[in-house]
Amino acid sequence: MPNFIPYNQSQLMLLPLNIREMIPKDHLVRAINVLVERLNLSLIYQKYKNSEGGRPSYHPLILIKVLFYAYAIGLRSSRKIAARLESDVFFMYLAAMQRPDFRTISDFRKEHLGQLKELFKQIVLISKQLGIAKIGHIAIDGTKMRASAGRRRTKSKEKLEKMADEIEKEIEEILDEASEVDKREDRLYGEKRGDELPKDLQKREDLIEKIEKAKEVLKKRGWKEANITDPDCRFMKDADGGKDTSYNTQMAVDGEAQVILANDVTSEVTDQHQFIPLYEQVVENTGEEPEEVSADCGYYSGENYIYIEENGIDAYLPDQMFDKEVDKEGKEKIGKYDRRNFKYDKEEDIFTCPEGKRLIFKQNYKRNGVKYRIYVGQECSVCKQRFECTKGKARHINVSEVDGIMERMRKKLLTGEGKEKYKKRLSTVEPVLGNLKKNLGYRDFLLRGIEKVKGEFQLMCIAHNLKKIHKYLNSEEGKGSWGYVTQNHEGDSSFLKNFREITSEKIKNVLFRLIITASSLVRGESVVV
Repeated sequence: MPNFIPYNQSQLMLLPLNIREMIPKDHLVRAINVLVERLNLSLIYQKYKNSEGGRPSYHPLILIKVLFYAYAIGLRSSRKIAARLESDVFFMYLAAMQRPDFRTISDFRKEHLGQLKELFKQIVLISKQLGIAKIGHIAIDGTKMRASAGRRRTKSKEKLEKMADEIEKEIEEILDEASEVDKREDRLYGEKRGDELPKDLQKREDLIEKIEKAKEVLKKRGWKEANITDPDCRFMKDADGGKDTSYNTQMAVDGEAQVILANDVTSEVTDQHQFIPLYEQVVENTGEEPEEVSADCGYYSGENYIYIEENGIDAYLPDQMFDKEVDKEGKEKIGKYDRRNFKYDKEEDIFTCPEGKRLIFKQNYKRNGVKYRIYVGQECSVCKQRFECTKGKARHINVSEVDGIMERMRKKLLTGEGKEKYKKRLSTVEPVLGNLKKNLGYRDFLLRGIEKVKGEFQLMCIAHNLKKIHKYLNSEEGKGSWGYVTQNHEGDSSFLKNFREITSEKIKNVLFRLIITASSLVRGESVVV
């Protein structure tokens, strides 16, 4: 007869089961459990100060731990999270068998999105204190992520106004029709006032309100189009070259362990204005300046180059023409009449073109925080090479205060060391973006509005960093760090302490189980002790 381990679903247990014993010692939920216990949640607790009376709230620790773990495994739906609290032992462990419903989870996430930035910073500091994030080489990059808004709901100002006019006409028709049947409505409404808005009218008025908000966004930001569903999102090109209603997500990643040190979400289509805020957020979050920073040419701007120069940052940031104008051997590919072939005479303050014609200073001007000097050709009209050199009546040269910085940056990027450091960017930030979008499935946002979207992205980045910390803690190098993360943590207290905290009701329950167990033994039934 086959020899099987005894299997009896009706077996009784001598003592209540401690669910902690069912969780592997090296599992992610254990790391999340102790790490969240170390966080300062005072900003979240403050919101509960005036909640005395009524039904007690679920402890914020439960909801934070559950949300962090859910995002770490690519689960965002509050309904699915609530279902896991009833069926998944890892969720049960984090929630101590409590079961907040999906509405509680959803509301908590919405109400505390603003505090996630501070929690993200604390987790970054923990990774630094553990020695995971070295703050040596950091790489900055971004990716477009779809907004929770249909592309067809993006309209120009003219289309929004036309749409609003059509809806207002429909509202007038509904009101006219309603006034003609007042008597019949009185009989239908009974005890109601009789002046409640019909559903069709309410929907149209809600839509009018959304259209007005979209028009305000157009006026305030100077955009050509705005989305009715989510006015903060915009049409952006994705990695495949298509366009969709999206947000531009940004991050700065540590080159040693791929910990996200800073993150942000913006409605701006380009990355030019994101370099400085991300760099400064890294300094704020970690308390120190990185040794090196790299970013692709999408982050180039004269303003960024000036910032790099003034702050002595060792940056590896090519200009937008670098790939086109520099070949694989490091030689610049420039034409005969490129402005770099024009010779400058500092004493006379003039340029001389390859044909020997002079360009004299005309004026100064400033654009996007960068100073320029304009020089204009004086003899272009009689030059035989005029049409090869310029499309206008005279050749213009714009000399920028950034030109020297650009030249030095190119030379640095063309060195062997510069190439290696810039190449490091690909193996630093690209895997993180791939993990978020492909492994965890974060290709779009569930929430709407820039502030809520920022909070949702914070959750994604927090989840990524928690997994990095968990991986380190279970490595040979990091096993000795468990003592640090469990310091002052009461979740894994001794049995004696737990026993002292058992209430009288629980003691009664244990005694009741002992009686049942004794009866079962007398009958010869198997019992799990």
